[in-house]
Amino acid sequence: KKMKVLWRCCLPLVRREGVAAGLLQSNRSVMMLSKPKSARKSERMNSQPQYTQQRFLEGFLFKPFLNFKEWKSDIEYHRKNIKDRNMDADVDVAASAYEAFLNQKQSIEQHRHNRNMLNKKISKEKDKTGDSFKQLVEQSKKAKDILHFEEQVLSDIETKMLSYGWDIPNSTHPDVPRSIHEEDATVLQQVGRKREFSFEPKTHIDMYQLHNTANFKSGAAVTGSRFYFLHSKLALLELALVNYAMDFMTKRGYEPVLVPDLVKTSIAEACGFRPRDDASQTYMLDEKHASGADAMCLSGTAEVPLAGMWMNHTFLSDDELPKKYVAFGRAFRCEAGGTGSVNRGLYRVHQFSKVELFSLCTGDVDASNAIHSSILQDEIDFFTSLGLHFKVLDMPTGDLGAPAYRKFDIEAWMPGRESYGEISSASNCTDYQSRRLNIRYKDNVAKTNSFVHTLNGTACAVPRMIVAIMETYQREDGDFDIPQALAPYMIGHIPQPNN
Repeated sequence: KKMKVLWRCCLPLVRREGVAAGLLQSNRSVMMLSKPKSARKSERMNSQPQYTQQRFLEGFLFKPFLNFKEWKSDIEYHRKNIKDRNMDADVDVAASAYEAFLNQKQSIEQHRHNRNMLNKKISKEKDKTGDSFKQLVEQSKKAKDILHFEEQVLSDIETKMLSYGWDIPNSTHPDVPRSIHEEDATVLQQVGRKREFSFEPKTHIDMYQLHNTANFKSGAAVTGSRFYFLHSKLALLELALVNYAMDFMTKRGYEPVLVPDLVKTSIAEACGFRPRDDASQTYMLDEKHASGADAMCLSGTAEVPLAGMWMNHTFLSDDELPKKYVAFGRAFRCEAGGTGSVNRGLYRVHQFSKVELFSLCTGDVDASNAIHSSILQDEIDFFTSLGLHFKVLDMPTGDLGAPAYRKFDIEAWMPGRESYGEISSASNCTDYQSRRLNIRYKDNVAKTNSFVHTLNGTACAVPRMIVAIMETYQREDGDFDIPQALAPYMIGHIPQPNN
């Protein structure tokens, strides 16, 4: 029986050392199906996918459970979804690899059946010294070798299938604006008003330079550009923001967690980040400081260790869900390309404190949409309590990362910058991360194991909150008042705000 392996998946395999010889020895032919229509796709198929192929060839902590069946059954939707997101992925290649994988599995099952039949004949053969018995034994040995070879081919096809599938983004909520331009985001809500000043408002940079409360010069000397020291009032403000955010969200039902800031790169990749990509925003550790054989990186958000905390876990009942966490951690980001005056000062830095919200719920889109709305409302209430003026945005497809099914951003008005600046986001990742981390639950109704949905949101990215508070609450003397809600969390003697 001919091995029905698609040209696009088989060609790289038969070129490998020993495979072509194995095909000849097993007297088998390979059916080469029609080549892809586009030269671009042909070129992509004959080359390794950008950075992901090497990861799978090197091995992964665990095999992801990607939704190839869904992609293949609704391929037109996913083609358009990839185009809407302006992403470099090819669902046709992934679907073709999946078809090759299924065909190869079927071929193996047939070979396994044939070998079992031979073994049954051998066991029934009465004359153990005759030519017929020897022929059957020889045929069984050959069948074993062929089966072993076929299983190796299956493993190679699966490796390519997973590497191509890894690049396919999540589906998109039907209400998300279809555009690659960030300015096409839908404004869902505006909270508060822009403050009117009786004087010319300063930027937060002018303010901290006037009072020597942030020191970027020493930060650059000690570490590098965009690193800083916070002094006096700003140091206390950071601690107050972290403690207030943790307190506020704990009272909303989130379990407080402190997370590690170092993670295995495979966990970050499973969450949708690309630490090993050339354009990555991630700081990688050198091999000397890696954990065993696993590459390590500095986490860009507490979302990564929180998701990894439940990898390879099955909740025994959907009654155990949802899980809601509020976590404090340090975020590290290379922030390449973020130049210009609007990114100066504390607005864009390489290391910062961050309070993150994270949730796991049942794999029902209505359930995760409800949790998503709840996270967003908690963020809105938190920023409202600080007296900030901000707007809530439903971000377009071009601004969605691969994991996000839908993402809401919150942008606060920063008077000194004379513009809105992003201070928070909230994303519903549905089963994108859980399929890659193998996080499941036992569905009480369906009596099956299903993948959970994961969601995340920023409760407080400290530097940008400092920018918004300093510029919103500034006084004519260049100092600023502390929002009433934060006053109890300020350590030491701080005058009560005038507002």
